Order: sequence, then structure tokens, then C-alpha cells
Amino acid sequence: MGEGPRRVAAQAMAQVVPAGAAQRPLAMLCPFTTRPQKHWFDDRWVDLAQALHARGWQPVLLGGPSDREAAQRIVDAAAPGTCVHVAGVLKLDESVAAIAQARLLVGVDTGLTHLGSALKVPTVALFGSTRPYLSGGMPSTRVLYDALPCSPCRRSPTCGGRFDCMRQLTVERVLDAAQNLVKEGE
Repeated sequence: MGEGPRRVAAQAMAQVVPAGAAQRPLAMLCPFTTRPQKHWFDDRWVDLAQALHARGWQPVLLGGPSDREAAQRIVDAAAPGTCVHVAGVLKLDESVAAIAQARLLVGVDTGLTHLGSALKVPTVALFGSTRPYLSGGMPSTRVLYDALPCSPCRRSPTCGGRFDCMRQLTVERVLDAAQNLVKEGE
């Protein structure tokens, strides 16, 4: 990774992270993907961001240009100053540089989450409608997945849009996985 992407990522983060929060460890949140059955729910991202912030983290939402509106909705729904976003601001190599700075990443089944695993950033990966990698020599990654009778449904959900597989992944469960993963890496 070149110096340019690192510099751009650092500048983007400096513009959105409140000055008083600059010392907080970064928790990258990657909530966006192209299929609704792979999404976790916006209210849960809000609750997760607030809980992480209360525990001393600086939550930052990552995503592409088409994710800007959704990222802003999550930021706006959270308590003021709780989380920020750089969705649509960073190119892919700059997003990689931002992820490399993080001390935690939580995301759904999407490329940015997989990059967290590849970079050995402590990563909590949320899976439901797709079959996750349950092993693969990634001690810095925790996969949360419940093998429901309907899962993995891939591109043909049978739940009538409830997305039960993702609904079972509670904020508390994600927080516990994140805290345990970070603690193990210390």
C-alpha cells in the first residue's frame, strides 16, 4: 500500500473524527452490501456505534458512493458525536489504508469486511443468508452465523423479508464477540 492512500485516508479521518476523539481506537463499521438479505438492521448499527463509543471507541462507517445516504442516516440516528462516516469519500485503496489503522472492524458479508480479515485487524463478520468461512486460519476474525433451516438462502430468501438469520444477531452478541476478540489480541 502506497503512501498516497495512507495520507488520503488519514486526511479524511481527520476531517470527520471529532478533535477530542482522535485518541480513541478506531472501530470500522462495514454495514453495506448489494443484497438486502446480507444487511444487518440500521437500528442495530446505531446501537452498536453508541455502545462502542460508550466503551471508548471511535466508530467510523465505511462504504462506497452509493452508501452515503444510508451511512448518513445511521450517523444522524445515533447520539451526536457518537459515530462518523467516510462512505463514498475513500477509494478502495484508501479504504484499505483506513482499515489498516483500525483496532476493530465489524461488518456484514462484504469486501471491506473480508479486507479486515486479510489485514489481520480484529474482525467480527456477520453472516446470515450466505455461507461463511467458518475456519480458514484467521484467528483475528470471529464469524457470527446461525445455521437456520433456511440458511444459507443465498439469493432466494424464504423468510418473507424478515431476514431472521440477521435478526438473531443481537447488538449484545456482536459486542461480546468484539470485546472478546480484542481482549484475546492484547
